[in-house]
Amino acid sequence: MTTKTQFKWWFGWDVPQLEQWLENQASQGWRLIDVKSFGLRFVFEKSEEPIPVVKIDFQMSPQKDYFDLLEEAGWCLIAHPNGWHFWSYHGQGKPELFSEKESLMDRNRRQMFLVALLFLIQIPTFRRFGHDLSAQSDLFDKTVFCLLLLLLATLAYCFTKLALANVRIKSKAH
Repeated sequence: MTTKTQFKWWFGWDVPQLEQWLENQASQGWRLIDVKSFGLRFVFEKSEEPIPVVKIDFQMSPQKDYFDLLEEAGWCLIAHPNGWHFWSYHGQGKPELFSEKESLMDRNRRQMFLVALLFLIQIPTFRRFGHDLSAQSDLFDKTVFCLLLLLLATLAYCFTKLALANVRIKSKAH
């Protein structure tokens, strides 16, 4: 079989767009067979058979019953890089992995918790390097401080985007 690998940059709040991209690949006859490199490298196989629907979930430490429930419902796990679970459905129709808006919001909340934790872990280091940025500070301290500032800003941005995604989901539910 012919395979191809594509790199795709995406974020946790962009799951619907990523699922749409995977659907577009499927419409061209490419079936997702693996996801690698922190969820950024997608491996496809050319297929003449009907290509299953692919849906994505985020679970850092899923229990066995999580897998059992989805497998009993007809879902098949393709890959699970870094807490992201890529599921395919071979049955009829186009089912959703989440039937309730609250489940989508829970997925975003799990990501928000992880982002907040990463943010909090960086604060002591940020304080250490940002404590005394006088003219006598060496270039290394200033560089590390700037990189940490950029990291904290990025984490704050991610948290905000996830929170706004939940606001959009909630407003669509009403």
